[in-house]
Amino acid sequence: MRKLIYRFNSISLRRRLLLVFVFLIIIPLLLQGFVSLSILSNSVVSRYMSEMDYRFLQLRKLIDSLFSECDEVLFRFAYEKNIQDIMEGKDDSESLVQSRYVIESLLRDGRLNSGIAYSIFVYDLKGICYTNDYLDMLAYRDVQKEIMSDSHLFSNIILSDLMRRQNYASITIGRPLFGYSGKSRIGTIVIRIDARHLNNLYGNAFEGAEAELAIIDDEGIIVSSDVWYPGGRFKDYTGIDIRSIDKRSVETDDRVVFLSSPDERGWTFVSAIDQRTINKSLNDLQLTLWILISVVLILIILVLVYITKGVVWPINKLTHSIEAIESAEEADFTFQPKYDDEIGKLAQTYNNMTIKLRASVERIKEIETQKQRAELKMFESQINPHFLYNTLASIIWLVHQD
Repeated sequence: MRKLIYRFNSISLRRRLLLVFVFLIIIPLLLQGFVSLSILSNSVVSRYMSEMDYRFLQLRKLIDSLFSECDEVLFRFAYEKNIQDIMEGKDDSESLVQSRYVIESLLRDGRLNSGIAYSIFVYDLKGICYTNDYLDMLAYRDVQKEIMSDSHLFSNIILSDLMRRQNYASITIGRPLFGYSGKSRIGTIVIRIDARHLNNLYGNAFEGAEAELAIIDDEGIIVSSDVWYPGGRFKDYTGIDIRSIDKRSVETDDRVVFLSSPDERGWTFVSAIDQRTINKSLNDLQLTLWILISVVLILIILVLVYITKGVVWPINKLTHSIEAIESAEEADFTFQPKYDDEIGKLAQTYNNMTIKLRASVERIKEIETQKQRAELKMFESQINPHFLYNTLASIIWLVHQD
């Protein structure tokens, strides 16, 4: 450990700063990126769940609107004066043919406000049926099995058992028909529309969703679907029994199934999305995240390089100025900092020291010069008497020689 610390402290200051920033910023950022990637899978499913909830809500509104139109038709005919009079025997008609003509003339326009065609059936207490669709009539006994109670005065009843027996080929709604007094029952009225109209609503609510759609009743039977046959059990197609599931989404080997909460009819909306679609969305998010992390890393590295350069460059400049003192005698050793920070103050102190050092050097040079001059004078003073003595001696020897 000490060796590592020693080696770390022995490298250049810039590298140390970069390593510190890497450990303090870049590594936590990368760890955060990996954690985010692990969370993405759940977030993708959650995002799809939120999207499916919104689409389920839109589909529910469309279906509610369709049923509201059917309810309006039932209510309008249930309390239509001519139908009430004929059902109670108050009309002036003397024959069944005349009564049938009057009621069926009222029932002839069999279209909702949305333009969807419907069949309507009015039964009296004897089971005589007045309708606008004699080609595909509903048996009175099948209708009465689910509309037997006189307690449904102000409510409509979805004939679930009848629709289930017919493999949900149609949506059938009925209600007891009461007289004006509301005390005595005078008949039954039923409206029927093709269940395939439910499929037409999928395009409005699930456009571009890339999902398999279905409506499941409380028995797990498919009411309507764009891929599976109505009347079949959802479990037989997907292996999922929605009655035993308390979660909003279920993952299988090849798809993710999203479920809505059951509505007032006991219907559950189901959408199944291919796992490859989920994985593609996850891969797109991962790619986006990696690109974002890469861009952030590049920006961080550039900022770190700029910061470390701003810290280390003045120090290196100051170091070179100090080193130049040893080799250069006439160079300008002062260092001018850009900012008045700690390094600027250090540079100012260095400049003051350099000026003082330069003055000291000049004084030393002057002292050395004066010292050399004194020595020369001393040598001159020593040499001159000796030279004079030698000259006189030479003269003496010349005199003696002559």
